[in-house]
Amino acid sequence: KLSLNSQSGPWSYFVFGVAAGISSCAALVGGILLSLSQKWNSLYGSNSKKSALPFIYFNASRILTFALLGGLLGYLGRFLSLSTEVAAMVSVLISLLMLIVGFQMIGIKWFQKFSFNIFKNNSFLDKNQEVQGRYIPAIVGGMTFFVPCGFTLIAQSNAITAGGFTAGFVGLLAFSLGTLPVLALISFSSFKFHSNPSFSKKFSLASGVLILFFALYTLNAQLNVLGVKSLSDVRLSKNVGEQITETPIDNNDDFQVMKMEAKGFAYSPPMISIKSGVKTRLDIQDNGATGCARAVFARGLYPDVIFLKPGMNSVEFMAPKPGTYKISCSMGMVPPVTVVVD
Repeated sequence: KLSLNSQSGPWSYFVFGVAAGISSCAALVGGILLSLSQKWNSLYGSNSKKSALPFIYFNASRILTFALLGGLLGYLGRFLSLSTEVAAMVSVLISLLMLIVGFQMIGIKWFQKFSFNIFKNNSFLDKNQEVQGRYIPAIVGGMTFFVPCGFTLIAQSNAITAGGFTAGFVGLLAFSLGTLPVLALISFSSFKFHSNPSFSKKFSLASGVLILFFALYTLNAQLNVLGVKSLSDVRLSKNVGEQITETPIDNNDDFQVMKMEAKGFAYSPPMISIKSGVKTRLDIQDNGATGCARAVFARGLYPDVIFLKPGMNSVEFMAPKPGTYKISCSMGMVPPVTVVVD
């Protein structure tokens, strides 16, 4: 089972990074990279050697930033941490931008009127290959540290408890290196296909479709994090007749006890009912939760993220006002448990 803790070594962080690169993180960081690939590939025309430079700067800057800020997290604790809600809203914004770029790449004319060129009023910077081919890719690569992904959040949280700058530096350096193979493959494929005229248009179309998928998948997940309606609720509507798990009140200590299981990339039961205004204890049995599923979050139901440890995990809170709440992972990618409070 993939997991990290404050005693994890570089190899554990690296393997965790590999898992991140082939799962939920690819939907965000890989999507961003694909979104920018068309612009970067057009900078140097048919010069394939120079066309690789933006991707090299992007990935190198990403690795360096993860290492340095990982060290800073280890030294300063939670100084740089974002709330889960803020991280979700950042992801929603990124997803909306990716949707526009995806529609542009597949040739939908209405979306061509949107331009994300921040230098459009400065002709020197707009035409300067040094800026467009080096500095912008390096800045974007570094900023991916703040792009919220379940695996990344877990790695960053563990860096906070790593015990100092060096441990945080080495841990997140190893993690970013683990994500490199998939990002390097996306980079290599991008400039290779774009350099071949016969494949360039087809690759742009395929990339656009992939970006749209990544964007919609991520957007749906962040709606789960924020506790609002999403495509995941279709599952609920199909199971209206499904028995809702009622939560009994333990008369010994006046707590109502919610019982859940986390296994693989899923939580159960799918629906739970509790009483409002009653002291509540959530017991989560971790029977092998993986990736993002190890970071449990339910906006408005209880505070903070629960980072699961093998076995039983418990958190106490006062049941909120009546309504419907969602329990998912901190990235909203685990099919949510619906909690009805009445």
